[in-house]
Amino acid sequence: MFRKLRDGISAAANALAGSTGEQQGVQSLQSMGFGATDARSALQACNGDVERAASMLLASNNQQQQQQHHHRGRPATTNNTNNTANSNDDEAALAAALQESLQTEEARQLEAARVASADQPPPPSAATVRAGEAAQLRAAQGRKTSKSPPRTTGIGAHHPAVKMPTKLEHRPKEEQLLRCADRMKTFPRAVDTLYIALTSIQKDPANDKFRKIDKTTAGFQRTLKPAPGAEDMLKAMNFVERGPSTLVLTRDRVDPALLYLGIGALETTRETPEYKKGKQKLQFEKQMLALLTQSDASETEAIARANHMSKCPTEPSDGKGALMQIKLNEDTTIRRRFDGDDTLEDILNWLGGHASALPNKILSREWSLMDMNRYPLAPMDCEEDRNKTLQFLGCWPSGRLEIAPSDEGWHQRKSIHVKM
Repeated sequence: MFRKLRDGISAAANALAGSTGEQQGVQSLQSMGFGATDARSALQACNGDVERAASMLLASNNQQQQQQHHHRGRPATTNNTNNTANSNDDEAALAAALQESLQTEEARQLEAARVASADQPPPPSAATVRAGEAAQLRAAQGRKTSKSPPRTTGIGAHHPAVKMPTKLEHRPKEEQLLRCADRMKTFPRAVDTLYIALTSIQKDPANDKFRKIDKTTAGFQRTLKPAPGAEDMLKAMNFVERGPSTLVLTRDRVDPALLYLGIGALETTRETPEYKKGKQKLQFEKQMLALLTQSDASETEAIARANHMSKCPTEPSDGKGALMQIKLNEDTTIRRRFDGDDTLEDILNWLGGHASALPNKILSREWSLMDMNRYPLAPMDCEEDRNKTLQFLGCWPSGRLEIAPSDEGWHQRKSIHVKM
């Protein structure tokens, strides 16, 4: 009987092997019929081993029963038939109790597992885990960056010793005006226009004619818009924007000191070589335009041009000879073919056919005929080389020439007046 009881206890212990903790062990022993106090003491004595605790409790109960029978004076042996029947009844009762205990404990554990599973969210996917790790890494980097000084970008990151210059609008007014005027030195029209405007405001501050500038007008588009620094200089003079196309200097913002500084800066610019060269080119463009258009109003000019053209050689057919191109001004370029043995004088007569005064201006060195295929650029000595062939002068099989005002040194070295 005791062997079968131990086997049942061992099966119950194996079924409850997944349970942990003293309370679960006490509940398991209680389901076998032991008291809670005895079960807890037995578990503590057996270090939480349910099987050993059950064996110890059974042995203790058996010893107590034997002692009770001994004290009552009952015989140690009984009838074999009765013992067998009682033993079978006890075994059946014990087996039924163990089975019921196992079913009850299994149901309890299944219910506890179901409740725990319902309360817990489903396990995260692999992608979710990786995303969480990446977020934690970014957060750690952000905390590390916030503790360190801010990183610099641009030139300061690679050259920390280099100091960036202060923007022009943040510099003193005098420096702004001088810088803007210097930037316009190759744009004499813009310099002259601003000089007239500022001197007019200085003379009559109450007159708003020059204190309001419309940027959409043809005059502004032709003179001030192409010049770098022109609009910045107006803003340095306290002009402010009114809408997208208007600059206004209100009466209360007229500063006599700024006017004095601005006018002085423009006067300094007008003394620079760049301004003088640009001014000379403007005068040249104006004179050239007048020469090219006067044949329509002068019969004498028309006859003189025809006389020059009559001295030109016959133009070769397409595909033969050298193509000569001569730029007269910004808007006019003339083209014609010449043979290699044609001379520079033939080129001068061809120019005379467009404006009769051109050969004399070139021969007198007031204007120069520049060979644009040479470097460095230098004027051609048309008087010295007038009888030399185009091939000898390097203008064949092609030539690219330009008429320009002569610099002071070339003009003064030799000045002659030759009639052709």
